[in-house]
Amino acid sequence: MDNQQKSININWFPGHMVKALREIYDKQKMVDMLIEIVDSRAPFSSRNPELVNINKPRLIIMSKKDYADKEIVKEWINYFSDKDVKVICQDLVHGFNLKEIISSCNELMKEKIERDLRKGIKNRTIRAMVVGIPNVGKSTFINKMSKRKAAKVSNMPGVTKSQQWVKADNLELLDTPGVLWPKFESQAIGIKLALIGTIKEEILNNDELSILCVSFLKEYYPSYLLKRYDLKNIDDDIFTNIAKRRNLLKNNGEIDIDKAKYLLLKEFKEGIIASVCVERPGVEYGVFGV
Repeated sequence: MDNQQKSININWFPGHMVKALREIYDKQKMVDMLIEIVDSRAPFSSRNPELVNINKPRLIIMSKKDYADKEIVKEWINYFSDKDVKVICQDLVHGFNLKEIISSCNELMKEKIERDLRKGIKNRTIRAMVVGIPNVGKSTFINKMSKRKAAKVSNMPGVTKSQQWVKADNLELLDTPGVLWPKFESQAIGIKLALIGTIKEEILNNDELSILCVSFLKEYYPSYLLKRYDLKNIDDDIFTNIAKRRNLLKNNGEIDIDKAKYLLLKEFKEGIIASVCVERPGVEYGVFGV
């Protein structure tokens, strides 16, 4: 396992992200606050450190909560709250709560709203910049807020390439492309982001990533792994078992282990195997080489 961990070297920072990051810095003066979308399965690693230091009131929305371990999500909410960061958790697809978001933004901007009222300014629109790394749900969030298809939606990272303003209730939202940062602090971060689907598959080594994924599931969610792939015990040959159960075959009729590895990663990303978190506050998951 150690050799496999050391050989994985994940970074993805294409040219359009450089431009997008620069534009975010340039336009921060135009907004009152930030709405930062993170993935509930990795709320720390899915925060871009280049954006964390922007000095604006900030609402963190933990997305994809239906994919995440509910008990660990509670720990993350407490973690951010203890740091005086306003955080809410939502399933942006099936359980979108517009009132909670509007209320949270109004609460964050309470002092500014009160200052405006003293100046005789009523019902002033709050301008918020929506930021986050690729494929955490920003476009879905924008579309739900605007109640129309204002942004392209895909389960592939890197779809939104430009900035746009969207009106939503008493908010004006500046949608921004998903941006990563030039170099991850550790490869454990890259691995976690790859497992939740925020990095383009084309640059990943699915062979090594699938082995790490299995190791993680064996250690932290073994019952889900056993159930999903009908394993008798945790030491079964998992990829062979998947290939046989799903009839994944090569052209010559042999079982296709590569297809099994790809399927495992796909079902992990999509929350089909289990509702998981790949990190929790104060805990190092050694399977990622932390």
